[in-house]
Amino acid sequence: MRLKYFAFCLINLILYSVVADAQTYDDFYRKIDLKLKKDSSYLNLHYVDFTGPIALPSSVTSLPRKDDEPFSFKVNETTTYRFVFLMDAVGVDSLELLYIEQRVDKSAAEGGFFGGGGGGPQTDITRDFIFKDMYDLKLNHFDQYSALFNKVTDYIKKNEDAPPEKLLRINPDTEIKTSLGISSRDNTDYLNFMRTNHLHWYPKPKIVAKAKRGAALEEVKTSFRLDASFSQISFSHEFMDFAMGGASVEYGFTEKVINLLPYQGTPFTAAFRTLINISDKKSDLNKALMIDVKLMGRLKLNTAKMMSSLPFVAADKPKLNMGTSGGFDVQITRPFSLPFLNIYLNAGGPAFSSPDVTVPKGADKEAYFSFSQAEATMSFYWNTSDKMTSRFRMDVGAGYYDIWKGTYSGNSKTTSQKELIQDNFYPVINFYFNFISDNSEFYGCKVRFFDSQASLTSWLKLVEIGGGHIIRFEGTYISAPIARKLRAWEAKDGGAIVQLRYRYGF
Repeated sequence: MRLKYFAFCLINLILYSVVADAQTYDDFYRKIDLKLKKDSSYLNLHYVDFTGPIALPSSVTSLPRKDDEPFSFKVNETTTYRFVFLMDAVGVDSLELLYIEQRVDKSAAEGGFFGGGGGGPQTDITRDFIFKDMYDLKLNHFDQYSALFNKVTDYIKKNEDAPPEKLLRINPDTEIKTSLGISSRDNTDYLNFMRTNHLHWYPKPKIVAKAKRGAALEEVKTSFRLDASFSQISFSHEFMDFAMGGASVEYGFTEKVINLLPYQGTPFTAAFRTLINISDKKSDLNKALMIDVKLMGRLKLNTAKMMSSLPFVAADKPKLNMGTSGGFDVQITRPFSLPFLNIYLNAGGPAFSSPDVTVPKGADKEAYFSFSQAEATMSFYWNTSDKMTSRFRMDVGAGYYDIWKGTYSGNSKTTSQKELIQDNFYPVINFYFNFISDNSEFYGCKVRFFDSQASLTSWLKLVEIGGGHIIRFEGTYISAPIARKLRAWEAKDGGAIVQLRYRYGF
C-alpha cells in the first residue's frame, strides 16, 4: 500500500513540476531585472558606451521587446547607449549581453562617437531594453542579438589596451579562495556527471579547439552509442533521438537498492529510457528542466549456477530470489528550485513457487524473496575549482526493500508457509568523485552506505581511441555487514566483481 502511495505522489510531483516551471519564468525575469537595477554597483559587470550615430546593421535599428513596443536607437550626438554585459565569469566562456541603458545629456554637451556617457545631474538615464528583452532576443531573434554581440566584441578587440569599464564599485579580495568548492547555478554539474558516469547517452559538445568569443561548439555526431560491460549494456541510435530529448534501451543483471553484486540477486532487467527536455530552447540543456525516465521490467533468472563459472566474480552463491516486477527510475533537474531529485521504484506481486535458490532447514527448505524495492534521494554537486578537474556529487535520502520467507516441505516447489520478515526504510548516502584531466575523463569512484553495508565502485580509463571509443577497467566491492549480525539471505563476506567497460559515442 505504501508503494502505491509512493508512486501516486511521484506522478503528481512530475506533472506539477512541468506546470510550475512554465509559470515561474516571468518571476525569474523580474527578480533578475530587479537585481541588475538595485545592486549594479555590487555586481562584477562590464559596460561599453556608444555615443552619437551608431553604425549598426539595418536589422537592429529596431529591436523587439517582450512586453512593449519595439525599441529604436536614436541618431543624435546627445544620446549615449550603454551596453552592459557579463564576461570572464565562472561557467561563462563567452560574453553575455544583459541590457541596454539609454543616457541622454540634457545639457547638450559635446560628445564623440564613443564616449564616457555623462552620468551627472544633467543626464537622463532610462533602461528601455531590459534583461527580459535581451534574453528573448537571444532565444528568438538570434541574428539581431549576434549583431549587437559583434558590435560590442569588435569594440573590445579594437581597444585591447583599455579593458571595458566595470559597474562594480567595491574592491573584492582576490586572495580569498573557496575552501569547500564551487557549484554551478544551472545544469552544468549535472550534465558533466551524467556524460561521464551514466549508462545512457547525453548530448555533449565536442571541443576541437578553444572557441572564439560567441562561437558555437561542434557537437559530437555518431550514428549510435553503446555502453557494454560484463553485467550491463545500453544502446541508442540516432533514429531514437527526438525533438524533446532521446531514447535508448538497457539490459543487465544488476540490482540498484539491495546490497548485491551483479548476478548475485538472480534478476534479469530490461529497460526503455527516455530523456525529456522542457525548455524554451531545446539545445540549451544547461537551463532546461530535464526528466530522465527509465521504465523497466525484471524477470526471474537462475544465476546461481552461472556465478560459479564466472572468473570475474568473487562472492558466495546468491541466497536471495528476486521476483518478477516492473518499475521506473526517474531523475529530475531542480523542480520548484529544489535540489536534483532521483526516484526509483520496482514492485511486483508475491510469487513463491519454484525458487531458484533455497537454504536447507532440516528435512525442509527455506527460500528468501524480495519483490519490491524503492529509493528516493536528493543530489548535490560541487567542484574544487572553476576548472572542474575534481568533481563531486553526494546523494542523500532513503531506500526500501521487502524480504519474504517461504518454507517448503521435502522436495515440494510450492510453499507450505510464507512470511513477511522485513519491510523497512533505511538511510542511504552515495558519494561520487570524478577526476577530469585536460577535459578528458580519467578516473571515477562511488562510495555507498546503505543498510549497515558499504560498497565501493571504482573505474579507471585504460584506452581512448579517436572516434569516440573508450575502454575502462572497473571494479565493485561490497563489505560484510557493519555493526550488525549477518542475515540469513546475505552473503557471508560481501563480495567483489571486476570487469571491462566499453563506451562508444559518449
